[in-house]
Amino acid sequence: MEWVDEQPLHDFVNSASHDVLPQFASELRCLFRSMHERGVVYGDYSPKNIFVYRAHGRWRPRLVDYDALCRVNAPSDQLLCTGGQQGFSHPLRLLNPREILVDVAHTDAYAELVLYLKHLELRLVAKS
Repeated sequence: MEWVDEQPLHDFVNSASHDVLPQFASELRCLFRSMHERGVVYGDYSPKNIFVYRAHGRWRPRLVDYDALCRVNAPSDQLLCTGGQQGFSHPLRLLNPREILVDVAHTDAYAELVLYLKHLELRLVAKS
C-alpha cells in the first residue's frame, strides 16, 4: 500500500496540453490490454479511480481502489462483489455485480470505452 499524490484522470485531462493526450491515451490502452492479458477484471474503472503520474518523461495511469478487482478463473465466491460506478459499468453488471461477461475484455470494455471516449477523445477534439 502506498500514498498516491497524483492528479485524478479528470483533472489531468482538463489541464493537459493537447500534445500529451495522445501519448497518455496510448498508455491507458496499454493498461487495459495488460489487465485483459492477465485475466483480471478491474470492475470499477471511473475517473476517480485512475490517477495520472509522470515517470521517465511519460504520463502514465495508476489504478486505485481495488474493491471490485477479481480474476476470471477465481472461484465463484471470490468474483466481483460490487458493480462499479453507474455510468461506467456495463448495464448487466449493475443488475448483477458478479456478472462476468463472456470474458475479461468484455466485462470491463464498457467502462474502458466510456473513459476513453469521454475523457480523452472528446477532449482531443475540443482542443484541436
